[in-house]
Amino acid sequence: MRLLSAIINFLQLNQKNPSCNAFIVYTNAIIRSDEISWLNQALNVLNIEIPENLFKVISSQNRLDISNVKKTWSNGHLQIMLTNKQALGRGTNLQYPLNKEYYQEHKSNFAIIDQRFVDWDNPLVDISGIYIESLTHMFENPNNNGIEDLDTFKIKAAHTIYEQYELFDSNQTDLSYRDIKTRLQRYFGKSSCTGNSMWDLLPAQDAVAAELEQITGRLCRTNIKTKEMLIQYDYNFVNRIDWDYLNRKRTNVLMEDLINQNTNKLSSKEIYQTRILLLKQKQELFLINSAASFLAKRAYNLRSLNRNMQDQWIKMREWIAKHPKITTLDEIPDYLRKTVEGFYYHLTKNNTKYYYYHDQSSDSDFKDVLLINSDQVKAQKILDYLKEKKEVSVNVQLSTLNLEKDNEYLEKIFEKNPWLKTNLLKEGYDLDFSKKGEWLLTPAAYNNLYKAAISEKIFALICQKYHLDFHEMRDLMQNEFERFDGFLKLKDKRILYVDMKNYDSRKTTALKEKVDSHIQNKLNDSSGNAAVIINFYEFEKENSYRNQGINNGIDEKKIYYYTYLFHHNGEVNHILLRDLYNKVARNDSSSK
Repeated sequence: MRLLSAIINFLQLNQKNPSCNAFIVYTNAIIRSDEISWLNQALNVLNIEIPENLFKVISSQNRLDISNVKKTWSNGHLQIMLTNKQALGRGTNLQYPLNKEYYQEHKSNFAIIDQRFVDWDNPLVDISGIYIESLTHMFENPNNNGIEDLDTFKIKAAHTIYEQYELFDSNQTDLSYRDIKTRLQRYFGKSSCTGNSMWDLLPAQDAVAAELEQITGRLCRTNIKTKEMLIQYDYNFVNRIDWDYLNRKRTNVLMEDLINQNTNKLSSKEIYQTRILLLKQKQELFLINSAASFLAKRAYNLRSLNRNMQDQWIKMREWIAKHPKITTLDEIPDYLRKTVEGFYYHLTKNNTKYYYYHDQSSDSDFKDVLLINSDQVKAQKILDYLKEKKEVSVNVQLSTLNLEKDNEYLEKIFEKNPWLKTNLLKEGYDLDFSKKGEWLLTPAAYNNLYKAAISEKIFALICQKYHLDFHEMRDLMQNEFERFDGFLKLKDKRILYVDMKNYDSRKTTALKEKVDSHIQNKLNDSSGNAAVIINFYEFEKENSYRNQGINNGIDEKKIYYYTYLFHHNGEVNHILLRDLYNKVARNDSSSK
């Protein structure tokens, strides 16, 4: 009856969402033909419509038929595979090809975890549901598993018995003869005289946990899923599982949810109740760090890419600059979804901040963020755990990405220059940093994309206002793309590259010390004449770095520096404007 109930649940899910059409039932014994007939009759009596050939039994003798089942699923037809754990080992892949035409017609029924890892030339999708019958025995039954004959079973059984008596005879344990007999009775499924069964043995409970873990992993193979998935398991599982073992060993998000539903089964020991790095957090970190690594590699290779790819990079930066937070991933346009989705962190509840840690001194690209959490208390617990494990220094502190606080300097700039805010709002920039979002930019996207893109945009608007002949990054030659943020045409027809920085001098070394040699190398490899580096904002009034402006002349292959475009109070640096105005050509149609 439990099996029938599970099948009915599958059929109801399919009726609700026809794309949920691939289901598997794991039983201890291979389902016989008379049992299939009974299931069909029962569904008929209940007036439940079912397709012809709803059930397909897979045993060790017909495993080749799995490919036919996958074809049925791929074409959008409902079928339930009936098998057992011995016939379908853990190495068998059950994801199936996704028919592209079917996907286009039913796209709303599917969810994509991370588009970057989807092979659209050969898309695969995970099955939609599983029913798992509780184990009835630890040892394989030769009459049911379909892969071992009785003689092989006898040899294995004899070996197990021999091992136990060797333990008794070795004098290396305190096991008595009664202990050995009880252990064997339990192992082969017979209750002992005390009424206890083999399920009281920790190895048996661990075996059930391992079965559950391996089977649920079938739904975690690909990045394409049906939007609804159903895991059903015999309630006997709950009482037979060593939940503490599973809590230590789980390897997929589905197991995470099962653990959360059964927290009352966990040991009261603190090691289990205060597990620090949950699997879901590990997977979030993996996606965040993978996206940061992709970002760093793409930026490094931009000059070798074709113009279309370079234009895509510009569009991505512009979109990021306009959206420091979003409510849903659906806001991301389709042409950017594959790239941009990995640049946002999903908060547990709407907010303007989250907490994270990474080693800034060795990881300027944020490719190795060790923790991230929207709850400060939880984040601190994780950091304390990392300190205890000696994975980080005991002196390190949490970092915070706080849109409202981190962008106070922009509010000062807009207060002194309201025209800037007006222009940015007209172009669709989200400047309400106090408004909470569900998804915030990741550390890599915020520090290495957003801050750069917003400062470059504001500099371009200033050049436009004062008719300075400034050309943005898209106007650079293909082999100079992203080396600089654009260039100014000088009155003497020469080219002055512009490299905007948005360094907080309270947190980093002096600007010149950090970028001098790097920029000089880029300038030497470029066709332009000189370069000016402009830091965006005066975060502190006094620092060790001083201006080396262009007012006294511009020498070939020389780098010039300005500590800030905007003063600490938000006013424009009029010395910088004067110098630019004196040296740069006018262009009433400057790039917008």
